[in-house]
Parts: sequence; C-alpha cells; structure tokens
Amino acid sequence: MAHFLVNVADACRTANQEQRNKLANVLFEEIKVDSGGKVVAVKPRPEFKPFFKMNFEWHSKDIGWRPRGDLNP
Repeated sequence: MAHFLVNVADACRTANQEQRNKLANVLFEEIKVDSGGKVVAVKPRPEFKPFFKMNFEWHSKDIGWRPRGDLNP
C-alpha cells in the first residue's frame, strides 16, 4: 500500500482525466473544489487516512511546520 501511495503523484501526471477521476474516487471520500476548479480540501477514505497523516507529518518536518500552540522547537 505504501509503495502505491508513494507513486500516486506519478500516476496522476501520466493518467488521463478519466483515470485521475477513478483514482480520486478510490482514495478520497470527499474533494472540495473552489470556483476556479482548484482543489482546496480532501477527505481521504478511512483505510488511507493513516498513510496521508504519515505523509503530512513527514513533509511538515521538511518545511518546519508546527501545529498552533506547539511552541517547542
């Protein structure tokens, strides 16, 4: 599963629109899009949520992001 999720970005770049839609339906319960068509929020399906959380935490460290109220460096 982790290998699949690591390669999702590559799959999206090479897929056509129909394939991207199918992939999105597999991964997400909900996708919110603004009036310009930009994705502004997603809700992963429960079975994928731990992977998205882990990915977020990993990348948050790279950019130095901390949750509000967390004053520890």
